[in-house]
Amino acid sequence: FCASSAIANLGNRMVAFLRPKYIDKWKGDLKELLGIEEDEIEEIRGSASLMKVMAKAREGTLNCKAILVSNKTYQHYITKYEEEGTALLDQGYDCLPHEFIQLTGCGVRLVDEVHDDFHLNFKIDLYTHVQWAISLSATLVSDDPFISRMHNIAYDPDIRYNGLAYDKYVKSYALLYHINGGQYLRVSDMGKDGSYSHMAFEKNFFKNKKLLDGYLNLIDERMQIRYLKRKTQDGQKCLIYASSIQMCTLICEYLKKKYPNLDVRRYVEDDPYDNLMNADICVSTIGSAGTGHDIKKLIAVILTVSISSKASNIQGFG
Repeated sequence: FCASSAIANLGNRMVAFLRPKYIDKWKGDLKELLGIEEDEIEEIRGSASLMKVMAKAREGTLNCKAILVSNKTYQHYITKYEEEGTALLDQGYDCLPHEFIQLTGCGVRLVDEVHDDFHLNFKIDLYTHVQWAISLSATLVSDDPFISRMHNIAYDPDIRYNGLAYDKYVKSYALLYHINGGQYLRVSDMGKDGSYSHMAFEKNFFKNKKLLDGYLNLIDERMQIRYLKRKTQDGQKCLIYASSIQMCTLICEYLKKKYPNLDVRRYVEDDPYDNLMNADICVSTIGSAGTGHDIKKLIAVILTVSISSKASNIQGFG
C-alpha cells in the first residue's frame, strides 16, 4: 500500500521486477488500490512479451501505467546481452538492458521481496537507470557476512525506512518431539556438505507407514489445539508448512479424509492461488507461501520445517 501510494503520488509510469508468482498479486493490488484498469497494465513473462513491449514503446503506442516484469525473463535478457553484446539487437530486441527504462519511459522502478533472488536484483539495479527506485522487504537480513555487506552496498542503511518496533500479537510455541529409532533417520542428502536437510528428513516417512502415521497424528494434534479449539468464526484459517511437495500432499490428503466438513487444500507450484487465500486449512511450502502473501483471518501457522535462514523464519512467521 505504501509503495502504491508513493507511485501514485510521483505520477510516473512504473516498472516492477517481480518473481513470476507475485505478478498476479501485484496486478490485483494495483487495480484495487490505484484503480488502474486491466488494459493499463503490461505483463512481461517470456522474451516474446518483452520484445512486444519494446516494439510498442519504439512505435509510440505504449499507453500503459504499469509494466510488471518477470525477473527471470529479465535475467535471461541480461545474460543474453552479456554473452552476445549488441548482436541482441538483431534478434528482435529493440534496446539493450540498460536502455529499457528510458525506452519505456518509466520513472519508478519497484522490486518486491528484494531479499529473494538478491544477486539478480542487484544486477537488475545495475542495468536499470531510473529516477525513483523502491525496493521492498521485511527481512533484509542475513547470517552471511558477505550477503550483509552486499545488502549495505545496494541499500545504504541510512536511506532505509526501518519503521517502529513490531506490535507483538502472535504467540510462538516450540514443539519438541521424539521419534523411536530416530538414530536411523537420514537427515542429510548425499553430495551435500553434511548439513541438516529437512527434505531428507521427510523422505524417511515416505516408505514407512507406521512412522508416517505417527508424524501425521502429531501434526493433526497440534492443528486441533492451535486451530480447531481456538476457531470462533467462519473464515478463520490455518496454514501448515512442510518441506516437500510430497509431504504437503500427504498431510492434505490425511486432513481431508479426517475433516470432510473443512476446506483443506494444498498450495504448491501450479496450484491455484485461491487455494492459499480461501481454504480453511492450507498446506504449503515456505517457498510457495512463506513470503509476500496476506491471508485474511489466519489464526494459526504450523511450521513443521526446521530451517536455519533467519529471513525465512521471520517471513514464515509473519
